[in-house]
Parts: sequence; structure tokens; C-alpha cells
Amino acid sequence: MNSPETPTSGNPPPRRRSFLRWFLIVVVGGIVLFTVLLVGGIAFGVDWFLKKTITEQLQQSGVAEVEIGSLDFGILRPRIHIKDVKLFSEPRLGGVQVLDLPELFIEYDRSALQKSELRLKQVRIDLKELALVDGVEQKPVTMMQMVQLFPMQMSEYTNRLSSLTNQVDFERAQRLGKLTFRGVEQLELTLGKVRFIDLKDPSAERVATLSIHRRKWSNLNSLPELVPIGVDLAVRAAVGAQPVSTQKPAKAASK
Repeated sequence: MNSPETPTSGNPPPRRRSFLRWFLIVVVGGIVLFTVLLVGGIAFGVDWFLKKTITEQLQQSGVAEVEIGSLDFGILRPRIHIKDVKLFSEPRLGGVQVLDLPELFIEYDRSALQKSELRLKQVRIDLKELALVDGVEQKPVTMMQMVQLFPMQMSEYTNRLSSLTNQVDFERAQRLGKLTFRGVEQLELTLGKVRFIDLKDPSAERVATLSIHRRKWSNLNSLPELVPIGVDLAVRAAVGAQPVSTQKPAKAASK
């Protein structure tokens, strides 16, 4: 009779090898699942906390009501994605909607940020409506006048930068807080309306329709390269502002 086969020394029998294989699969799978749930929970918690913090800060600055549809502050990816933001002012500020922002998306360079540099890979802004309110306090200039003065102020700014011959001074002029601005690789703007509201004279309200849809710019490497964009928008808002009474009513949808 043949004697039963004995396992070779150092090699576990097939049944034991199968058990070890499934045991490793279960353990590794459990670790992966736990990691995914942990990261997801941290990301959700961070987003919730930031959303709550932003809401509280805005309410302390004179905003009565804040609506934020969603906020994604990337943990694994260096990005900020905010959707459906609406801000309403306090009753003493007219109680009007001052901001309707369907989307703000920013992707930044994490390695540049570690060097105290701000390099934005992609910026996408979809602004449906912005309201600039006057008549709350006596001010030397109105919001409309500030917008009209903006191109001149930007011209003075660029002239001052162009006169800088020392690289250190130019770098200092590029600073935004504690970060040195290093440009925007891709910028996309969708802009709707700008409203100029005077609480002391509601009939003086004016509306500028910008009608900018997904306009794009690439490789804006310094603050002076952003100036022409800001000037163009300011001119559009100031020149295009028309009294509300002259705005053509929207055509009713055909039945």
C-alpha cells in the first residue's frame, strides 16, 4: 500500500495556503476600506467645518443670510470647489441679495504653496449677479464712482510696477499677504449682472449686463497681466449700467 503523501518540509498544505490567501485578502481589503472611510470622513468633516466657519464669518460682516449649496476643500487634491453661494444683506443694508455665485473653482499648485508662493493652475468663476449698495453711511464716493475710478487706479499701479528696476522690489509688489503671486495658468469667467443700488433713492438703481460666457485666458504670470481684465470689467460695468426703468422686460415664454 502506498503511504499517505506527506507535505514537503517548509511548504504548507494546499488547504492551509488557501486559508492564508483569503485571510490576507480580507485583512488588506479591510485596511483599504477603513482608509477610504477614514479619509472620506475627514474630508466631509473638514468641508462641514469650513462651510460653517465661512457662514459665521460672513454673518459677522453684515451678511444676514448665507446659502452655500456645496463646498469641497480638497484633502487629496489641491483644490477648492464651491457651488450655489447666495448672500443676503441685513435689513439695515436693504435686505437685498448681494451675491449670486453658481460656482467658484480654484486649483492651486501645492508645491508652490509650500514655498509661500501662490500659483493657480485653474480658476473658474461663474458670477450670476453682484449688487453694490449705497446709502447706508455717508461716503465721499459712491460705488458707481469707485468702479469708474478703478481703471485710473489700476493704471497708476501698473506704472508704479513698470518703474521698478530692482527685482526684490518687484517681488515685494507681487505679494498678497504672506504669499508671493506666481500667476494663473487658466482663467475662465462667466459674468452676468452688476446692480448699483441706492437705499436712499431706490428709483436710482442701475443694472449693467456684462453677458460674458466662459471667456478664457491662459498663462497670466504676474499681477500686472491681470490688470487689463479688471479694467475691462470695470469699464463694462460703469458704461453699461442703465436705469432699471429702461431695462427691457423679458419676453414671456410661448405656450
